[in-house]
Amino acid sequence: MEKTAGQIEGDLFKAIQTTDLQAGINGKIYRKGLRPLNSQSEDAVIYFVDGVSGQKQKGNVEVNVFVPDKDNGTGVYTQNLSRTTAIEAALAKILSQLPTTEYDLKLGDTIRTYEDKDSHQHFVCLSLDYSRITF
Repeated sequence: MEKTAGQIEGDLFKAIQTTDLQAGINGKIYRKGLRPLNSQSEDAVIYFVDGVSGQKQKGNVEVNVFVPDKDNGTGVYTQNLSRTTAIEAALAKILSQLPTTEYDLKLGDTIRTYEDKDSHQHFVCLSLDYSRITF
């Protein structure tokens, strides 16, 4: 049976919660749309990006970890490079920690950090490609 986007996102959210990610950040792990507005914590957000249905469902889910920028003392915000670098390394370990499930998971793209100018934060992105056989 094929799964919906919400079901896939929920399954991978539960799987991510079993890893060491929570211990490596000072915030919480959320599904898309549930992270508190204006949060200044290192929160992880899991969300479904896209998928193709059929006998073999496949697609992409992302894990974004937000890191508040640092005020350099003059009101200019800059990337907290030490934290984003540490979180990139932590996310690189996540794939090997995920429990065996009905999903075949692979790294989708290089783990990297993006700027979110509006919130004075950067976020580290782990892209996971998934596939699963439908019955």
